[in-house]
Amino acid sequence: MYNEGITALTIADKMNLTAQWLRRGQDWYEQTPWDMRPSLSASNATELWFKGIGSRYAISSAEATTPGMGLTIQRFHGSEPGSWTHPKDIVRETFQAIPLERGTW
Repeated sequence: MYNEGITALTIADKMNLTAQWLRRGQDWYEQTPWDMRPSLSASNATELWFKGIGSRYAISSAEATTPGMGLTIQRFHGSEPGSWTHPKDIVRETFQAIPLERGTW
Protein backbone atom coordinates (compact mmCIF):
# COMPACT_ATOMS: atom_id res chain seq x y z
CA MET A 1 0.00 0.00 0.00
CA TYR A 2 3.06 2.25 0.01
CA ASN A 3 4.48 1.51 -3.44
CA GLU A 4 3.15 3.31 -6.48
CA GLY A 5 1.82 1.32 -9.44
CA ILE A 6 2.16 -2.12 -7.84
CA THR A 7 -0.18 -5.05 -8.25
CA ALA A 8 0.19 -7.71 -5.57
CA LEU A 9 -1.59 -11.03 -6.05
CA THR A 10 -2.07 -13.83 -3.56
CA ILE A 11 -3.41 -17.18 -4.69
CA ALA A 12 -5.02 -19.11 -1.85
CA ASP A 13 -5.23 -22.87 -2.12
CA LYS A 14 -8.93 -22.93 -1.19
CA MET A 15 -11.79 -20.73 -2.39
CA ASN A 16 -13.10 -20.07 1.12
CA LEU A 17 -9.76 -18.55 2.19
CA THR A 18 -9.95 -15.60 -0.20
CA ALA A 19 -12.55 -13.70 1.83
CA GLN A 20 -10.72 -14.45 5.08
CA TRP A 21 -7.39 -13.18 3.74
CA LEU A 22 -8.94 -10.06 2.26
CA ARG A 23 -10.59 -9.27 5.60
CA ARG A 24 -7.17 -9.60 7.21
CA GLY A 25 -5.74 -7.16 4.66
CA GLN A 26 -8.57 -4.74 5.38
CA ASP A 27 -7.86 -5.05 9.11
CA TRP A 28 -4.17 -4.23 8.55
CA TYR A 29 -5.16 -1.24 6.45
CA GLU A 30 -7.54 0.03 9.12
CA GLN A 31 -4.90 -0.46 11.84
CA THR A 32 -2.43 1.70 9.93
CA PRO A 33 -2.45 5.27 11.28
CA TRP A 34 -4.70 7.37 9.05
CA ASP A 35 -1.93 9.81 8.16
CA MET A 36 0.26 6.95 6.87
CA ARG A 37 -2.23 5.14 4.65
CA PRO A 38 -3.40 6.00 1.16
CA SER A 39 -7.11 6.36 0.47
CA LEU A 40 -8.93 3.29 -0.74
CA SER A 41 -10.71 3.79 -4.03
CA ALA A 42 -12.29 0.33 -3.81
CA SER A 43 -12.54 -2.53 -1.40
CA ASN A 44 -14.52 -5.53 -2.58
CA ALA A 45 -14.57 -9.30 -2.36
CA THR A 46 -11.37 -9.79 -4.34
CA GLU A 47 -9.16 -6.72 -3.98
CA LEU A 48 -8.13 -3.49 -2.31
CA TRP A 49 -7.42 -0.52 -4.64
CA PHE A 50 -5.29 2.31 -3.29
CA LYS A 51 -6.35 5.69 -4.63
CA GLY A 52 -3.73 8.11 -5.81
CA ILE A 53 -0.86 5.61 -6.02
CA GLY A 54 -2.43 3.23 -8.54
CA SER A 55 -1.67 0.09 -6.54
CA ARG A 56 -3.78 -2.85 -5.52
CA TYR A 57 -3.79 -6.07 -3.58
CA ALA A 58 -5.79 -8.82 -5.25
CA ILE A 59 -6.57 -12.30 -4.03
CA SER A 60 -7.73 -15.31 -5.98
CA SER A 61 -8.09 -19.01 -5.47
CA ALA A 62 -6.17 -21.91 -6.97
CA GLU A 63 -9.60 -23.38 -7.63
CA ALA A 64 -10.17 -20.66 -10.24
CA THR A 65 -9.13 -21.51 -13.78
CA THR A 66 -7.02 -18.42 -14.52
CA PRO A 67 -6.09 -16.47 -11.39
CA GLY A 68 -4.06 -13.42 -12.33
CA MET A 69 -5.13 -13.41 -15.98
CA GLY A 70 -5.02 -9.90 -17.41
CA LEU A 71 -2.83 -8.49 -14.64
CA THR A 72 0.78 -7.33 -14.55
CA ILE A 73 1.96 -8.62 -11.19
CA GLN A 74 4.91 -7.18 -9.32
CA ARG A 75 4.33 -9.02 -6.03
CA PHE A 76 3.13 -12.63 -5.95
CA HIS A 77 2.41 -15.11 -3.20
CA GLY A 78 1.13 -18.59 -3.96
CA SER A 79 -0.08 -20.38 -0.87
CA GLU A 80 0.19 -24.15 -0.54
CA PRO A 81 0.95 -24.91 -4.22
CA GLY A 82 1.02 -28.63 -3.43
CA SER A 83 -2.75 -28.37 -2.85
CA TRP A 84 -3.60 -26.47 -6.04
CA THR A 85 -6.22 -28.15 -8.22
CA HIS A 86 -4.56 -27.25 -11.56
CA PRO A 87 -0.97 -26.24 -10.74
CA LYS A 88 0.41 -26.42 -14.29
CA ASP A 89 -2.40 -24.19 -15.62
CA ILE A 90 -1.92 -21.68 -12.80
CA VAL A 91 1.83 -21.51 -13.31
CA ARG A 92 1.43 -21.11 -17.08
CA GLU A 93 -1.29 -18.45 -16.87
CA THR A 94 -0.10 -16.53 -13.81
CA PHE A 95 3.67 -16.57 -14.11
CA GLN A 96 3.58 -15.00 -17.57
CA ALA A 97 1.95 -11.98 -15.89
CA ILE A 98 5.03 -11.45 -13.69
CA PRO A 99 7.64 -9.39 -15.57
CA LEU A 100 11.27 -10.44 -15.23
CA GLU A 101 12.34 -7.03 -13.94
CA ARG A 102 14.04 -5.62 -10.90
CA GLY A 103 11.53 -5.06 -8.11
CA THR A 104 9.27 -8.03 -8.83
CA TRP A 105 9.01 -11.00 -6.52
